[in-house]
Amino acid sequence: MPSTHPTIRDVARLAGVSHQTVSRVINRSSDVTPETRERVEAAILELGYRPNAIARSMARGETHTLACISPNLTDFTFASIIEGAEQESRANGYLLLSSSAKDAQAFAELIEELVGHRRVDGLLIINPFADERHTLIPSNFPVVFVGAHSRGGPIPSVSLDDEGAGYTATIHLLKSGLRRIAHISGPLVEDCVIDRRAGFLRALQEAGIPFDETLFYQGDWSA
Repeated sequence: MPSTHPTIRDVARLAGVSHQTVSRVINRSSDVTPETRERVEAAILELGYRPNAIARSMARGETHTLACISPNLTDFTFASIIEGAEQESRANGYLLLSSSAKDAQAFAELIEELVGHRRVDGLLIINPFADERHTLIPSNFPVVFVGAHSRGGPIPSVSLDDEGAGYTATIHLLKSGLRRIAHISGPLVEDCVIDRRAGFLRALQEAGIPFDETLFYQGDWSA
């Protein structure tokens, strides 16, 4: 056996085939006879050869890398989502890169770097803001929004039913006999805030109760 790490040519030499044939076996091509495949696999096992995953990915135009973009990396909710995504990525043979974009400009620059230069195979977007960031992502690029949904296009998303939550909470208070119900929200630039407010207003409207602006308070998530 060679003293250094075995190469694809070492496998080819031992199996009595070309290195192109070894490559086809590694990439599970159907253009290889069962007998040849068996010889190549036996040579790989005997030599302890490990294919270069990076080279294979480059040849296929893949990186086996995903990216998660969030407003910051310190928020507990964002960090929890990223941790879960990282575990699932690793379980499926992918590396997950995490990066933050505090505003739309930073987001646009990241999209150009990651997608424009094809550094990743897909994106996970944690974007709580009801804005137009979805328009910066090419329509044919794999992407999923998390924690909110894209309001401007058919982009897959995983999010809570915030409108339903706002509606259900308000209905509960109304059924308790209350009529003057205050609503304290987060910033109205965020998806979940807009949806919860919509559910709150829908419940009031169905109950025939006019909305009192003096009972609405917009906060900033601070205690």
